[in-house]
Formats: sequence, C-alpha cells, structure tokens
Amino acid sequence: MFRLFAYLEKNKKKRIRLEDSQEFKFFSENRELLLKIRKFAFLYDADTDFMIFRANIIINSLINKSKLEDEISNLEKHINSGEKISNEEFASIVESKMAGLPFYRDGDVKIYMPFFPKNVNLLYLTEPYQLLSYPYNELINNFENSLIDAFDKYGSELFNSHFSRLVKVATNGKESAYFHYNFNTVYIINDQGRLDTKIRLFDKHMKRMENTHMLERLKPVMDAYFANNRQEFIENMRKSGFISEKMYHKIIHKSK
Repeated sequence: MFRLFAYLEKNKKKRIRLEDSQEFKFFSENRELLLKIRKFAFLYDADTDFMIFRANIIINSLINKSKLEDEISNLEKHINSGEKISNEEFASIVESKMAGLPFYRDGDVKIYMPFFPKNVNLLYLTEPYQLLSYPYNELINNFENSLIDAFDKYGSELFNSHFSRLVKVATNGKESAYFHYNFNTVYIINDQGRLDTKIRLFDKHMKRMENTHMLERLKPVMDAYFANNRQEFIENMRKSGFISEKMYHKIIHKSK
C-alpha cells in the first residue's frame, strides 16, 4: 500500500532546520542535566523533533526542581541562623518563586515536576518545609526511587501545557493531534505520550506556504484522519492548502 505520510515527509517543502529551532537550542544547552538521572539518560541522544519535545519537558521539569530546592535551601539557611519563619510563610515564599515556571495542570493541581506523582508535587506546593527533614529530604538528592514515567502518567495532555510549544488541534479516543507552527507538522500522540504518526504539511511544489488560520483549516483534515477516511483526508489536505495540486495528483496516481 502506498505510504502516504512517508511520501509527504520525503517531498516536504524546506522549512526551519531542527538544529536551528528554539527547541533544539534549548535542548543542546541543557541536555547534560539528563545524564544525572539514569531514567532520563536515554533522552540525551534525542535526534528527532518529537524526541526533543519529550526531552525538553523533562529538562524543564528538572530546572523547576532545582529552582524550587534552591529557594528551600536558602530558607533553611535563614532558619539555621536563628530567623523565625512560620510554615505558612515558608510555603508562601516558595510559592512566589514558582511564578513564571512552566507547569501542567492536573485538575486543580499545578504539576511543576511531572516525573513525580501528584502527591509529591503537592508536597512542594503546599508543604515545602517538610523537605527539610527525613524522609522527605531524600527527594532532593536521592529521588530516583520516587520517579514515574511522566508520559505514561499524564499522556498526550502533557504536551497541552506550558512545558510544550505544541498546539492541540483535536482529540479522538486515546489519540490527540498537535500542531507545531515552526515545523509545520501535525503530531498524533497517544495516551502514553508517544508519537503514533507525523504529518508534514506543505510540499516542495508549493511556491508559498499560507500559515494563517491553521487550526481552523486543520479541523476537516483531522476529522477525516480520525474517521480513517483516506480519500477525504487527501481531498481536505488539498482544499485546506496543505498540499499542492501537483502533489495531490501524484498522491492520487500512486494510491491507484
């Protein structure tokens, strides 16, 4: 059977190189953090756009953890020097340091470290002073036993957060479609946070790429994709301006 998505990938219009993207630059500047934890070390060698998206979620989470613990350590020094800080003040000061940090919202709880379960995130949020004493202080330096698979736990919704620059387009059952404006690509992500399909938009035969009203134009395309209607998907890709007339006719010919 004609492999449509591989064909779109092969004939994609030149776009921003992965190495020139903000995602890759952030990754390359911070990926050493991943080597400090065995569970995440495999992401150090991420070499595709989607793997770098995943790696950056973990990197941002590790940076969040470090910033919060730096403030907790700073408060501990004040306490050890004789300054009196109530538990409420302690929690309030740490909370103020969270402003501007990326997070994922799980119900009414902000998850700043998705590689930890919700109860551990709540500890940092509401009772950070507990981290000054055993056993909770183990979360600072010896936390590998407390780690979870962030993507298994929070699924595709983790990409629908401040940790990611992907934009959610649609959801169908256990899959969600996300769009990235810089890469002009749709990523179909499953409920385990893994990539099922990648759909490249715009082909090399197009003189220009129309980037306006993307989410509106993508809706009929994704409706056809999730309905498993191959012909309608191809038609809607053409109607929405994501493939050229030349590419459309090539696809129809190859499909036959």
